[in-house]
Amino acid sequence: FNTRDLSKKGYLPASASFSASGGDGKTTAYAALQGVSARTLDFLADQLVTWATQTEGGKGKRFGNALKIIGGFAAQLTEQQALALASLDSVSSIEEDGIVTISGGEDETVDETDVPWGLDRIDQLEGGLDQLDGTYDIDTDFNEGAGIRAYIIDTGIRPTHSEFEDRGSAPSDANFVGGEPVDCNGHGTHVAGTVGGKIYGVAKKVKLIGVKVLGCSGSGSTSGVIAGVNWAVSDCADNNARCVINMSLGGGASDTTDEAVDNADAAGIVVVVAAGNSNRDAAGYSPARAAGAVTVGSTTSSDTRSSFSNFGDSVDIFAPGSSIKSAWIGSDNDANTISGTSMASPHVCGVAALLMAADEDRTSNDVKSLLKSTAIEGALEGDIGNGSPNLLLYVGNPDATVAPTPSPPPTFPPTACSERVVRVEIQTDNYPRETGFKLEKMKSGGAEMVMSVEETTYTTPSTMEVETGCIDDGEYEFTITDSWGDGLCCGYGEGFYNVYVDGVIEVEGSNGSFGSSETKSFEVGSTSTTTSPTGTPSTSPTGIPTTNPSSMPTGNPTDSPSEMPTTSPSGMPTGIPTTSPSGM
Repeated sequence: FNTRDLSKKGYLPASASFSASGGDGKTTAYAALQGVSARTLDFLADQLVTWATQTEGGKGKRFGNALKIIGGFAAQLTEQQALALASLDSVSSIEEDGIVTISGGEDETVDETDVPWGLDRIDQLEGGLDQLDGTYDIDTDFNEGAGIRAYIIDTGIRPTHSEFEDRGSAPSDANFVGGEPVDCNGHGTHVAGTVGGKIYGVAKKVKLIGVKVLGCSGSGSTSGVIAGVNWAVSDCADNNARCVINMSLGGGASDTTDEAVDNADAAGIVVVVAAGNSNRDAAGYSPARAAGAVTVGSTTSSDTRSSFSNFGDSVDIFAPGSSIKSAWIGSDNDANTISGTSMASPHVCGVAALLMAADEDRTSNDVKSLLKSTAIEGALEGDIGNGSPNLLLYVGNPDATVAPTPSPPPTFPPTACSERVVRVEIQTDNYPRETGFKLEKMKSGGAEMVMSVEETTYTTPSTMEVETGCIDDGEYEFTITDSWGDGLCCGYGEGFYNVYVDGVIEVEGSNGSFGSSETKSFEVGSTSTTTSPTGTPSTSPTGIPTTNPSSMPTGNPTDSPSEMPTTSPSGMPTGIPTTSPSGM
């Protein structure tokens, strides 16, 4: 097999590169060929398998269509054949396919008046069972998610269920485990009901498409999952639609699975995934660890982390996942109550669909940012897991979000000043609650607080916040802080800050990239010198600026990772596996 010859014959670009995945014994291998068509990819896949078979003997078989989402394919190979492929200079890695399983719950019946506690919780700021009011009310601007396509990559769905009205489908070509394309397990139907069911759903008007990658027993393969993601991305593009994907499944760390998810994210689709049910760090599981995914942990009705929920830096947000009622497959009116991060993920997927439907100009990166900036910060009690964010899903209007626990009012005097007027302007980023500041007058006996705003006070993203107060002559220090440690820019909005005294800029806050904090000094008085790069006029203007800088962009960077991780998978997890649906 000669890649140079193939380039000369026009089968692939001269710049095309290969990567493949597999392992010991009989494996499923992926060969990633970047920048080629599906037709060329199919041809090259056949050539690779033929080459490996002729080189090492034995039988090698390719199966399934080309996986364009990773530029790859799957094949059954012997250990020697896989090692032969791995020896090619143009092959970067071999990854073994994985298999996972799930379990179920108790059948119930759909109750037309029933509001699951999960829906009741995400529409209000205060939590706890005694605070729930038995209703689910959302802003009409969300249009209940109408116009958005939601792909449920799972065990399929039961499209005729009453919860889905005429919005559910189970396409025959979206079946990657054989058998009928409809759900024969129940898990996918339950998940779809939480995303968009008419009673149990967060976004009650979304289009629900079942992508079957797990069979009746709840098991499937890594290659099947990647094929499902590949199909969803292509179908979304073919329909020129705005789309979300829910993946309530997971397994051992897999670079190839992560790449598929990251590529779907780069295509403009919000991909929401379950963190997993092993009570371990989610960084050890895929697709939970994928950079492009919104990874969701599970909570109880008491606003605590579910005992089974994975945790850590890879988790982006928490949502209700314990004892969630939704649609089931016993009949078109069947329901079931089950638990898992599989149940938490579709709550977030539904809210993502709502945010997308509310504004046709809102990008997938905007949606991912809003999911976090509008979440209820500090709502979870007890052990949320080392490295986990204390963020609970909230479905409020992002233009009118307020903090659940108001912070003390800023400590500064009235602005009817006999001396000088100080004005602090802060352009917030996408996470305004992280930002605070203090202004101190430096004296021989120590610093004296002049004015301050605590972190969590500001609640509206990408907004100019203005505070004013009175100061007299003297030396001052202005300190701005960010609780997350990423300043006011640059991956999550672009903020900045300035401090004026009597209309003259005394502190110019660069571009907001100050990490956890930044302190700047200035002097006010007849001998003062300013830290401003432009210098201080000899005569200070008496007016205070009346216009604010224009608002900064709110979107996140859209670049996908430039390369796949090079570490090998660590194998399937012990205990409750999660590349099957992560729920239960």
